[in-house]
Amino acid sequence: MFKKLITYKFIVATFLLNFSFLDAAFSSSNEDIGSLGEEDDSATVASAQSSSRSSATITVASTYSASSSSGWIWQVVPVSSSSSSSGGGGGGGRSSGSSSSASDKYEDYADPKYDIAFKHLLSLGKQPEIAKEFVNLIVPDFFQDPIIKLQELPLSIPALPQPVKTQIHMDVHFLATTHSGKQSHVLLEMQQERHPMFDERSLGYAAAVYHSQVEEKEADGMEWYKKLMPVYAVQILNYDSNRVLRSGGIKSDVTDTLVERVKDKLLKRRKFKKHYKLTDVETGQTIDSLQIIQFELKRVTKKMLPFPPTHSFEPLDWWLSLFRHSSKYTLKEIEANRDHIPETIQKALLRLRLEPAGVKKQYQKDVSKRQKHTAELQAAKEEGIKEGRRQAEKKINKRIVKRGLEIGDTDEEMSRRYEIPMPQVKILRQEVIKDSKVKSNAPAKKTEDSDSY
Repeated sequence: MFKKLITYKFIVATFLLNFSFLDAAFSSSNEDIGSLGEEDDSATVASAQSSSRSSATITVASTYSASSSSGWIWQVVPVSSSSSSSGGGGGGGRSSGSSSSASDKYEDYADPKYDIAFKHLLSLGKQPEIAKEFVNLIVPDFFQDPIIKLQELPLSIPALPQPVKTQIHMDVHFLATTHSGKQSHVLLEMQQERHPMFDERSLGYAAAVYHSQVEEKEADGMEWYKKLMPVYAVQILNYDSNRVLRSGGIKSDVTDTLVERVKDKLLKRRKFKKHYKLTDVETGQTIDSLQIIQFELKRVTKKMLPFPPTHSFEPLDWWLSLFRHSSKYTLKEIEANRDHIPETIQKALLRLRLEPAGVKKQYQKDVSKRQKHTAELQAAKEEGIKEGRRQAEKKINKRIVKRGLEIGDTDEEMSRRYEIPMPQVKILRQEVIKDSKVKSNAPAKKTEDSDSY
């Protein structure tokens, strides 16, 4: 029996090491980076909308998907090896080397998944039509009653710090006026990495904006609630919420509530949008004054949204392509295909060139900071894998030492026979003896026949 245990040592160790590797690889806070959504095996995905309800909330999951690869062909402009690796600001080009740096990758167009590029892209400036088209495409309430005017509002609530109030900060905050004259608050946020309780934080931001519409002095008056306008909180998320079940969530000092939320309520194939409203679980009636709308970019797969773009791209397909593939566009290719690119998308791409020197410098700083953070997480993950291996090996060796003590092996015999370093054998011996003493000193459980008094 003992020989079998030794024979199985390496088999069990291999299993535990692989398990430890998987556990460590999926438990870091960077778990969602690089994950892709489910691949769509259909060559053509038609634009559609569908809704589904759960007992807790109503989720209107509206899927906008890209068209087939048929139609006009994107003209790829050849780039010489010298121009593709140059750092100039002119034509630039797509780097062909596998070891290209981040500065090469983002040479022509910035990635709007980074904060500074996202804010620069959707700020009003002299081209409010960029943000206006984007918001009209992503908020269902604006499909039939589109926005005709946007006004930028303070990004902090309250606008100035106050001793007794927590100040929250947003990426983009608009006051929107629709064609019918209705007004509402629109909050836009780009979330590069997932954090525990992110949805709760988003709800807190939206609720704070909703609450801030009424001044304290007005709350004492009559019918103050008539001033309240709807709040739409829109988040562009660079992760796939379905994958949290595989990882078990983010390990931190707070509960990763998304794990329980997605359990048995996963997004279906080709779905990448969530839409939360206050909902009565009995009747399905909704209160539409506070809504959260989320787009999960990692679920927009290559088959759903191919690159290069196709002739039959819908307006939202172009925006999703901008978020997913902006770093793949080159100046020469944009110029060669200008007639096929919607005018608003062309303006958006010009924004992503980050022409103002200050904005470009801040973007490069943001990219460097993100790369450093990613490198630190990767290093922590690798250390976690090594630690998992050490713990697995120690667990196996401890069982061997325990069995060796039971059959009377000396430390030297166990070290030589099972190839365990002598210092480790001595440490494990002490741990085994300590464990046995604790177990022997534990109070015996009383049986039904024992005297309880």
